[in-house]
Amino acid sequence: FFSKWKTRYGAELSLASVEQDTLLGTLFPHQLVPHYVWIDAGGKIAAFTSAEQVTAANIKAVLEKGQAEIAMKKDQDRSRPLFTTQDLPQSPLMSYSIFFKGKFDGLSSGNRLHRAGDTIYGHAITNTLLQDIYLTILRELYPGFTKNRLMVEIKDTSRWVAPAAAGERESWKRNNMYSLEVIVPVRQAAGLYNEMLQLLNRHSGYTGSMERRSIPCFVLTTAGKNNEVKSQGGKKDVRLFSEKEPYLRNAPIRYLIARLNNCPAIAIPVVNETGIDFPVDMDFPEGFSDIEQISRRLKQYGLILQKAERKMEVFVIRERE
Repeated sequence: FFSKWKTRYGAELSLASVEQDTLLGTLFPHQLVPHYVWIDAGGKIAAFTSAEQVTAANIKAVLEKGQAEIAMKKDQDRSRPLFTTQDLPQSPLMSYSIFFKGKFDGLSSGNRLHRAGDTIYGHAITNTLLQDIYLTILRELYPGFTKNRLMVEIKDTSRWVAPAAAGERESWKRNNMYSLEVIVPVRQAAGLYNEMLQLLNRHSGYTGSMERRSIPCFVLTTAGKNNEVKSQGGKKDVRLFSEKEPYLRNAPIRYLIARLNNCPAIAIPVVNETGIDFPVDMDFPEGFSDIEQISRRLKQYGLILQKAERKMEVFVIRERE
Protein backbone atom coordinates (compact mmCIF):
# COMPACT_ATOMS: atom_id res chain seq x y z
CA PHE A 1 0.00 0.00 0.00
CA PHE A 2 2.73 2.48 0.98
CA SER A 3 4.87 1.70 -2.05
CA LYS A 4 1.88 2.08 -4.38
CA TRP A 5 1.02 5.41 -2.75
CA LYS A 6 4.58 6.71 -3.30
CA THR A 7 4.59 5.53 -6.91
CA ARG A 8 1.26 7.19 -7.61
CA TYR A 9 1.83 10.52 -5.84
CA GLY A 10 5.61 10.77 -5.82
CA ALA A 11 5.84 11.23 -2.05
CA GLU A 12 5.62 9.26 1.17
CA LEU A 13 2.23 8.98 2.87
CA SER A 14 2.46 11.52 5.70
CA LEU A 15 -0.41 10.17 7.83
CA ALA A 16 0.51 8.14 10.89
CA SER A 17 -0.39 4.44 10.64
CA VAL A 18 -0.55 1.43 12.92
CA GLU A 19 0.12 -2.21 12.02
CA GLN A 20 -0.99 -5.34 13.92
CA ASP A 21 -3.17 -3.19 16.19
CA THR A 22 -4.83 -4.68 19.26
CA LEU A 23 -5.84 -1.54 21.20
CA LEU A 24 -7.79 0.55 18.67
CA GLY A 25 -9.81 -2.41 17.47
CA THR A 26 -10.92 -3.01 21.04
CA LEU A 27 -11.74 0.64 21.74
CA PHE A 28 -13.66 1.09 18.49
CA PRO A 29 -15.13 -2.31 17.54
CA HIS A 30 -16.45 -2.62 14.00
CA GLN A 31 -17.10 -5.21 11.31
CA LEU A 32 -16.95 -3.22 8.06
CA VAL A 33 -14.14 -1.10 6.64
CA PRO A 34 -13.55 1.70 6.00
CA HIS A 35 -14.51 2.73 9.53
CA TYR A 36 -13.83 6.34 10.53
CA VAL A 37 -13.90 7.56 14.14
CA TRP A 38 -14.41 11.32 14.50
CA ILE A 39 -12.90 12.80 17.70
CA ASP A 40 -13.56 16.45 18.49
CA ALA A 41 -11.22 19.02 20.06
CA GLY A 42 -12.32 17.98 23.54
CA GLY A 43 -11.31 14.37 22.96
CA LYS A 44 -14.91 13.16 22.71
CA ILE A 45 -16.21 10.86 19.99
CA ALA A 46 -18.29 12.92 17.58
CA ALA A 47 -19.24 10.20 15.09
CA PHE A 48 -18.57 6.83 13.45
CA THR A 49 -18.91 6.95 9.66
CA SER A 50 -18.08 5.32 6.36
CA ALA A 51 -15.82 7.00 3.80
CA GLU A 52 -18.65 8.91 2.09
CA GLN A 53 -19.08 11.21 5.09
CA VAL A 54 -15.41 12.32 5.10
CA THR A 55 -15.87 15.54 3.14
CA ALA A 56 -14.39 19.01 3.48
CA ALA A 57 -17.80 20.41 4.49
CA ASN A 58 -18.30 17.86 7.26
CA ILE A 59 -14.76 18.27 8.59
CA LYS A 60 -15.21 22.06 8.65
CA ALA A 61 -18.54 21.74 10.49
CA VAL A 62 -17.03 19.50 13.18
CA LEU A 63 -14.01 21.79 13.62
CA GLU A 64 -16.08 24.98 13.81
CA LYS A 65 -19.31 23.81 15.46
CA GLY A 66 -18.25 20.60 17.13
CA GLN A 67 -20.84 18.66 15.14
CA ALA A 68 -22.19 18.04 11.65
CA GLU A 69 -25.22 16.40 10.09
CA ILE A 70 -23.49 13.10 9.47
CA ALA A 71 -25.08 9.71 8.72
CA MET A 72 -23.78 7.55 11.55
CA LYS A 73 -22.33 4.14 10.77
CA LYS A 74 -23.57 1.32 12.99
CA ASP A 75 -22.26 -2.07 11.96
CA GLN A 76 -24.74 -4.92 12.07
CA ASP A 77 -24.07 -8.46 13.23
CA ARG A 78 -24.40 -10.40 9.97
CA SER A 79 -24.67 -13.71 11.81
CA ARG A 80 -28.16 -12.72 12.97
CA PRO A 81 -31.34 -11.70 11.13
CA LEU A 82 -31.03 -8.06 10.08
CA PHE A 83 -31.40 -5.49 12.88
CA THR A 84 -32.11 -8.03 15.59
CA THR A 85 -30.31 -8.46 18.89
CA GLN A 86 -29.60 -11.43 21.11
CA ASP A 87 -32.98 -10.76 22.73
CA LEU A 88 -34.53 -12.44 19.69
CA PRO A 89 -33.94 -16.21 20.03
CA GLN A 90 -32.96 -17.76 16.71
CA SER A 91 -33.64 -21.46 17.23
CA PRO A 92 -37.42 -21.09 17.73
CA LEU A 93 -37.69 -18.32 15.07
CA MET A 94 -40.20 -19.60 12.49
CA SER A 95 -40.19 -16.73 10.00
CA TYR A 96 -38.80 -13.24 9.59
CA SER A 97 -38.82 -10.59 6.87
CA ILE A 98 -37.66 -7.01 6.49
CA PHE A 99 -37.54 -4.71 3.47
CA PHE A 100 -36.36 -1.11 3.45
CA LYS A 101 -35.12 1.56 1.08
CA GLY A 102 -31.92 3.60 1.33
CA LYS A 103 -28.30 2.67 1.85
CA PHE A 104 -27.41 1.62 5.40
CA ASP A 105 -23.76 2.28 6.24
CA GLY A 106 -23.49 -0.56 8.73
CA LEU A 107 -24.15 -3.20 6.06
CA SER A 108 -22.07 -4.35 3.13
CA SER A 109 -23.54 -4.78 -0.35
CA GLY A 110 -24.21 -8.39 -1.23
CA ASN A 111 -25.86 -11.62 -0.14
CA ARG A 112 -25.96 -13.79 2.97
CA LEU A 113 -27.65 -17.18 3.27
CA HIS A 114 -29.20 -18.98 6.23
CA ARG A 115 -28.61 -22.74 5.98
CA ALA A 116 -29.62 -25.89 7.76
CA GLY A 117 -27.17 -28.40 6.34
CA ASP A 118 -27.54 -28.10 2.56
CA THR A 119 -30.97 -26.47 2.81
CA ILE A 120 -31.22 -22.71 2.27
CA TYR A 121 -34.13 -21.36 4.29
CA GLY A 122 -33.19 -17.66 4.45
CA HIS A 123 -31.57 -15.07 2.21
CA ALA A 124 -30.49 -11.48 2.89
CA ILE A 125 -29.70 -9.08 0.02
CA THR A 126 -28.34 -5.78 1.33
CA ASN A 127 -27.52 -2.33 -0.06
CA THR A 128 -28.43 -3.40 -3.57
CA LEU A 129 -30.34 -1.74 -6.42
CA LEU A 130 -33.89 -3.01 -6.88
CA GLN A 131 -33.25 -4.40 -10.35
CA ASP A 132 -30.38 -6.51 -9.04
CA ILE A 133 -32.55 -7.81 -6.17
CA TYR A 134 -35.16 -8.92 -8.70
CA LEU A 135 -32.45 -10.59 -10.81
CA THR A 136 -30.98 -12.46 -7.82
CA ILE A 137 -34.40 -13.88 -6.96
CA LEU A 138 -35.29 -14.71 -10.58
CA ARG A 139 -32.05 -16.64 -11.11
CA GLU A 140 -32.99 -18.83 -8.15
CA LEU A 141 -36.56 -19.33 -9.31
CA TYR A 142 -35.67 -19.86 -12.98
CA PRO A 143 -32.16 -21.36 -13.35
CA GLY A 144 -30.42 -19.88 -16.39
CA PHE A 145 -32.47 -16.68 -16.29
CA THR A 146 -30.53 -13.74 -17.75
CA LYS A 147 -30.86 -9.98 -17.50
CA ASN A 148 -31.82 -9.65 -21.17
CA ARG A 149 -35.09 -11.45 -20.41
CA LEU A 150 -36.08 -8.80 -17.86
CA MET A 151 -38.50 -6.27 -19.37
CA VAL A 152 -39.21 -3.08 -17.44
CA GLU A 153 -42.38 -1.32 -18.58
CA ILE A 154 -42.70 1.70 -16.29
CA LYS A 155 -43.43 5.37 -16.95
CA ASP A 156 -41.50 6.92 -14.07
CA THR A 157 -37.92 5.69 -14.34
CA SER A 158 -36.50 8.05 -11.68
CA ARG A 159 -36.32 5.21 -9.11
CA TRP A 160 -35.05 2.66 -11.60
CA VAL A 161 -32.44 4.34 -13.81
CA ALA A 162 -29.45 6.23 -12.37
CA PRO A 163 -28.83 9.82 -13.58
CA ALA A 164 -26.23 10.27 -16.30
CA ALA A 165 -24.34 12.97 -14.39
CA ALA A 166 -21.59 11.44 -12.22
CA GLY A 167 -22.16 14.00 -9.45
CA GLU A 168 -25.80 12.97 -9.10
CA ARG A 169 -25.29 9.23 -9.49
CA GLU A 170 -23.79 8.53 -6.06
CA SER A 171 -26.54 10.43 -4.26
CA TRP A 172 -29.17 8.61 -6.35
CA LYS A 173 -27.65 5.22 -5.56
CA ARG A 174 -27.58 6.00 -1.86
CA ASN A 175 -31.29 6.84 -1.92
CA ASN A 176 -32.31 3.99 -4.21
CA MET A 177 -30.51 1.02 -2.70
CA TYR A 178 -32.64 -1.54 -0.88
CA SER A 179 -32.15 -4.28 1.68
CA LEU A 180 -34.33 -7.37 1.87
CA GLU A 181 -34.21 -10.41 4.11
CA VAL A 182 -36.66 -13.31 4.28
CA ILE A 183 -36.44 -16.35 6.56
CA VAL A 184 -38.97 -19.19 6.31
CA PRO A 185 -39.39 -22.44 8.26
CA VAL A 186 -36.88 -25.05 7.10
CA ARG A 187 -39.69 -27.37 6.00
CA GLN A 188 -40.94 -24.58 3.68
CA ALA A 189 -37.51 -23.75 2.24
CA ALA A 190 -38.63 -24.67 -1.30
CA GLY A 191 -40.90 -21.61 -1.25
CA LEU A 192 -38.27 -19.14 -0.02
CA TYR A 193 -37.71 -17.30 -3.31
CA ASN A 194 -41.40 -17.21 -4.17
CA GLU A 195 -41.91 -15.56 -0.78
CA MET A 196 -39.19 -13.00 -1.56
CA LEU A 197 -40.71 -12.21 -4.95
CA GLN A 198 -44.18 -11.78 -3.47
CA LEU A 199 -42.79 -9.40 -0.85
CA LEU A 200 -41.20 -7.27 -3.57
CA ASN A 201 -44.41 -7.27 -5.59
CA ARG A 202 -46.41 -6.17 -2.55
CA HIS A 203 -44.18 -3.44 -1.17
CA SER A 204 -41.65 -2.16 -3.76
CA GLY A 205 -44.14 -0.11 -5.78
CA TYR A 206 -43.70 -2.52 -8.69
CA THR A 207 -45.15 -5.87 -9.64
CA GLY A 208 -43.55 -8.48 -11.88
CA SER A 209 -44.50 -11.82 -13.42
CA MET A 210 -43.44 -14.25 -16.12
CA GLU A 211 -45.12 -13.85 -19.52
CA ARG A 212 -44.73 -15.64 -22.83
CA ARG A 213 -44.06 -13.13 -25.59
CA SER A 214 -42.77 -12.93 -29.12
CA ILE A 215 -39.70 -10.69 -28.83
CA PRO A 216 -36.60 -9.71 -30.85
CA CYS A 217 -33.60 -11.93 -30.22
CA PHE A 218 -30.42 -13.32 -31.77
CA VAL A 219 -30.57 -16.86 -33.13
CA LEU A 220 -27.39 -18.94 -33.38
CA THR A 221 -27.54 -21.33 -36.34
CA THR A 222 -25.08 -23.42 -38.35
CA ALA A 223 -23.81 -22.82 -41.86
CA GLY A 224 -22.43 -26.29 -42.51
CA LYS A 225 -21.43 -29.58 -40.86
CA ASN A 226 -19.64 -27.79 -38.00
CA ASN A 227 -16.51 -29.90 -38.10
CA GLU A 228 -14.70 -26.68 -37.21
CA VAL A 229 -16.09 -26.68 -33.67
CA LYS A 230 -16.19 -30.40 -32.87
CA SER A 231 -13.94 -31.09 -29.91
CA GLN A 232 -10.67 -32.94 -30.32
CA GLY A 233 -11.15 -34.41 -26.86
CA GLY A 234 -9.25 -33.83 -23.67
CA LYS A 235 -10.29 -32.35 -20.35
CA LYS A 236 -13.42 -30.22 -20.16
CA ASP A 237 -12.40 -26.58 -19.58
CA VAL A 238 -14.71 -23.54 -19.65
CA ARG A 239 -12.97 -20.15 -19.54
CA LEU A 240 -15.47 -18.01 -21.43
CA PHE A 241 -15.63 -15.39 -18.66
CA SER A 242 -11.86 -15.00 -18.53
CA GLU A 243 -10.62 -11.48 -19.31
CA LYS A 244 -7.66 -12.81 -21.25
CA GLU A 245 -8.40 -14.83 -24.41
CA PRO A 246 -11.52 -16.74 -23.27
CA TYR A 247 -12.08 -20.24 -24.63
CA LEU A 248 -14.14 -23.43 -24.46
CA ARG A 249 -12.63 -26.94 -24.48
CA ASN A 250 -14.51 -30.22 -24.87
CA ALA A 251 -17.72 -28.72 -23.44
CA PRO A 252 -21.38 -28.42 -24.53
CA ILE A 253 -22.30 -25.41 -26.65
CA ARG A 254 -24.81 -24.33 -23.99
CA TYR A 255 -21.88 -22.71 -22.17
CA LEU A 256 -21.36 -20.41 -25.17
CA ILE A 257 -25.08 -19.54 -25.21
CA ALA A 258 -24.91 -18.69 -21.51
CA ARG A 259 -21.87 -16.46 -22.13
CA LEU A 260 -23.58 -14.63 -24.99
CA ASN A 261 -26.66 -14.09 -22.84
CA ASN A 262 -24.46 -12.48 -20.17
CA CYS A 263 -22.61 -10.23 -22.57
CA PRO A 264 -23.06 -6.42 -22.23
CA ALA A 265 -22.58 -6.10 -25.99
CA ILE A 266 -25.75 -8.15 -26.61
CA ALA A 267 -28.85 -6.54 -25.13
CA ILE A 268 -31.42 -9.08 -26.36
CA PRO A 269 -31.68 -12.85 -25.70
CA VAL A 270 -29.64 -15.39 -27.67
CA VAL A 271 -31.37 -18.62 -28.72
CA ASN A 272 -29.55 -21.82 -29.65
CA GLU A 273 -30.83 -23.39 -32.89
CA THR A 274 -27.58 -25.03 -33.97
CA GLY A 275 -28.68 -28.57 -33.20
CA ILE A 276 -25.12 -29.27 -32.00
CA ASP A 277 -25.23 -32.10 -29.47
CA PHE A 278 -21.52 -32.86 -29.20
CA PRO A 279 -18.73 -31.18 -27.19
CA VAL A 280 -17.00 -28.25 -28.88
CA ASP A 281 -13.66 -26.42 -28.85
CA MET A 282 -13.79 -22.65 -29.41
CA ASP A 283 -11.48 -19.68 -28.87
CA PHE A 284 -12.44 -16.01 -28.54
CA PRO A 285 -9.16 -14.06 -28.41
CA GLU A 286 -10.98 -10.75 -29.04
CA GLY A 287 -13.24 -11.31 -26.02
CA PHE A 288 -16.93 -10.47 -25.88
CA SER A 289 -16.97 -6.67 -25.85
CA ASP A 290 -18.00 -6.10 -29.48
CA ILE A 291 -20.91 -7.77 -31.30
CA GLU A 292 -19.24 -7.48 -34.72
CA GLN A 293 -16.07 -9.21 -33.52
CA ILE A 294 -18.15 -11.93 -31.88
CA SER A 295 -20.08 -12.51 -35.13
CA ARG A 296 -16.88 -12.72 -37.19
CA ARG A 297 -15.33 -15.22 -34.78
CA LEU A 298 -18.49 -17.37 -34.84
CA LYS A 299 -18.45 -17.39 -38.68
CA GLN A 300 -14.96 -18.89 -38.59
CA TYR A 301 -16.53 -21.84 -36.75
CA GLY A 302 -19.38 -22.15 -39.23
CA LEU A 303 -21.90 -20.47 -36.94
CA ILE A 304 -24.20 -17.57 -37.77
CA LEU A 305 -25.61 -15.08 -35.27
CA GLN A 306 -28.55 -13.25 -36.77
CA LYS A 307 -31.52 -11.23 -35.55
CA ALA A 308 -34.95 -12.84 -35.52
CA GLU A 309 -38.08 -13.04 -33.40
CA ARG A 310 -39.07 -15.92 -31.15
CA LYS A 311 -41.60 -16.70 -28.46
CA MET A 312 -40.06 -17.12 -25.02
CA GLU A 313 -40.66 -16.60 -21.31
CA VAL A 314 -39.74 -13.11 -20.09
CA PHE A 315 -40.21 -11.40 -16.74
CA VAL A 316 -42.17 -8.15 -17.01
CA ILE A 317 -42.06 -5.45 -14.31
CA ARG A 318 -44.75 -2.79 -14.15
CA GLU A 319 -45.63 -0.01 -11.73
CA ARG A 320 -48.02 -1.23 -9.09
CA GLU A 321 -51.40 0.51 -9.22
